[in-house]
Amino acid sequence: DRIGYGRVEIITKPGSQKLKGMINSFGDDSALNTANPLITAQPDYYLYGLGGNVAGPLSKSAAYFFNAFCMSRQTQTIVDALNPQNLAQNLSEAFPNPSSMVSINPRIDFQIAKNNLLTIRDAIYRSTQTGSGVGTLSLPEQASKVTSEENTLQLGDTIIVNSRLVNETHVQWRRIRSGQAASFFTPAITVQGAFTTGGNSSGVAQDHEDNIEFQNYSTATAGNHTLRF
Repeated sequence: DRIGYGRVEIITKPGSQKLKGMINSFGDDSALNTANPLITAQPDYYLYGLGGNVAGPLSKSAAYFFNAFCMSRQTQTIVDALNPQNLAQNLSEAFPNPSSMVSINPRIDFQIAKNNLLTIRDAIYRSTQTGSGVGTLSLPEQASKVTSEENTLQLGDTIIVNSRLVNETHVQWRRIRSGQAASFFTPAITVQGAFTTGGNSSGVAQDHEDNIEFQNYSTATAGNHTLRF
């Protein structure tokens, strides 16, 4: 589905499928894990995930497919540094570093005519993470929040012109948004081998992208040869 990669597309008659689906989940909790021996206060830890899909006919000439997955994770990073307020004292603590992600993928197939199939597919992805940048010598003031979002909309139209010629048109729009924001904007202070405190030097960073791609391929057979253009 991307330029530079091979593509194999299997076409079946939309509307001929039966309703089917599945759901699954998994999880892990701090009650099932060993405590960290380096710290006294043990923050909660967990990892939970849920996913599933469903597919079936919309009509005699249309079908749908829907897939979704989400995950939530609560982890921690360990700070082991000197205390900036008292260099004779050592800091040893856990800092929460939660993250989550969700992925949603709907698809609809339409048989517009006997030899014409239209496919509409969307892929939605979002992830967030807080507490990034903290750990070892980096104190909690170094925390930042990282987000990433992507939405990919794809349209495909396949026309069987005759028994020797197939034409395919693909249109794709990708909307990408990513960013990082520091929790504190005070100047960063680094003492090599001791600690890093103050605000995260990354500050606020954002990236916005919109990519549009158009492809039209025809595949023809001539005797023992296959022509693609």
